[in-house]
Amino acid sequence: MEILSRLEQLRDEVSGAKAVPLSASCLVNRTEMLEIIDAALAALPADISRASDVLSQREALIARATDHARELVERANAKQAELVAEHAIFQRAQEAAQSLQQSAEAEAQAIRARADDYVDSQLANLEVALQRIGAAVTEGRDRLSGRRAYDALGSTIQDEAVPAPATERLLSNSDPA
Repeated sequence: MEILSRLEQLRDEVSGAKAVPLSASCLVNRTEMLEIIDAALAALPADISRASDVLSQREALIARATDHARELVERANAKQAELVAEHAIFQRAQEAAQSLQQSAEAEAQAIRARADDYVDSQLANLEVALQRIGAAVTEGRDRLSGRRAYDALGSTIQDEAVPAPATERLLSNSDPA
């Protein structure tokens, strides 16, 4: 899945980023991070489309299984009608028809169960991928938010630490106000 490769790329970028001294923060290129996140978000509809395709395939599989089961039941009913002529044959035919119908229903149920299991596993995989994406986006945003706070704190400290030039001090003291 392309989304997973984008998330791995994001993790690699953050892991390889230059560490900020005396903190757990790191410096990352905002543009690169946003490009990676945008690429991951762009890949997300494709993954959702694949999940939709899986659901469509499930519906088609269930429809085929239902048709097959219906066909088996119709054949069983036709066979039963042929055997009505004699009582002993009729009873055996009725039992065979019931068995065939139960077999068809069991087969249809088994096909539905396999289809449901397949769709469930595909949706579970998609859910895990979406959770990873969400966690990566949240982590990236948290890191960006932390860096902004750090940058704001750094500019405030610089403004307070830089003394005014001597000429500015003299001019401000000599203003007749």
